[in-house]
Amino acid sequence: MTRDLHQQKNPRLAIEETLASQALVIDVRSPKEFESGHVPGAVNIPLLDDQERHLIGILYKQSGPQAAVDQGYQYFEPKQVQLLGQLQALPKDRPWAVLCARGGMRSQVMAGFIRHSGFEARQVTGGYKAYRSYCLERFAQFDFSQLVVLHGQTGVGKTLVIHHLDNALDLEGYANHRGSMFGGVGLVPHSQKQFEGLLEAQLRAADWGRPVFVEGESRKIGPVSVPSELFAAMQGARCLLLKAPLALRAQRIIAEYIEQQAPHRARIRELISRLYPDLGHARVAELLQWFDAEDFQPCFEAILAEYYDPKYNHSLKHYSFEAELDVLEIESASKLLNQWG
Repeated sequence: MTRDLHQQKNPRLAIEETLASQALVIDVRSPKEFESGHVPGAVNIPLLDDQERHLIGILYKQSGPQAAVDQGYQYFEPKQVQLLGQLQALPKDRPWAVLCARGGMRSQVMAGFIRHSGFEARQVTGGYKAYRSYCLERFAQFDFSQLVVLHGQTGVGKTLVIHHLDNALDLEGYANHRGSMFGGVGLVPHSQKQFEGLLEAQLRAADWGRPVFVEGESRKIGPVSVPSELFAAMQGARCLLLKAPLALRAQRIIAEYIEQQAPHRARIRELISRLYPDLGHARVAELLQWFDAEDFQPCFEAILAEYYDPKYNHSLKHYSFEAELDVLEIESASKLLNQWG
């Protein structure tokens, strides 16, 4: 393979065309770049690993672009057999679009390599930077008039209901954080970039000719922030109130945080121990006694009734609700909402 792939012209795609065509995005950025944020559904086939990218950056500053290009080919050439194997394993039923940070040399080289290897591929103009700009612009363009916000006390099952709806936004899922005191237990939160990418993809996929449901959230969900346009729309949207008895809400919390997060019980205990500014040392000591004895029902009923509910009930005063829905069974409640007009 010659060392002129970075000088050859490839057919190009704008990011809008890439998404509209449902192309398979081949992201050739380094693993850390990819991890910080990528087009949903993209596959990472790095042209350079993180260390190689770092060293080439230093070389570029110290010795100029030609030295960096030459070193880049030295890293690239031994990988070609491996890269070809990765390409051969990709699905061929969708067009391929090659993306790097800014639509520059890395995607140019990889797109050229792919085409020389007998496959078809286009280079994404502007790269991931163009995709980020596209997402941010799209948030300002959506008509959120069909948005319906689901409110309800902690443990009522809002997220469980969202997962059963066929036209909804799962903000906590896109953030990979549950949004509560225990929200990060057992999860690695997504970056702001990845959160916004996943959100934009669902905004684009949703049917905005009928109600689109979203869980009532604060502006922050763990470390990420809901885009200002969507959050403003949520504040003025139609609202429904979901309700469930305290005992059932505690059972749902126990199922999610104790039964499904058994390896993280020590972390949950630590978080409970931090409630003393609100509940006092004596009450927290009692909660921890229940927790250590695995008497979880009274422990979490108390946390809900004495910590979560007063805070949440205060916020509910700011909303008016079209209807209230008992969520004794998740599937039954979800079926009613899927038929909501």
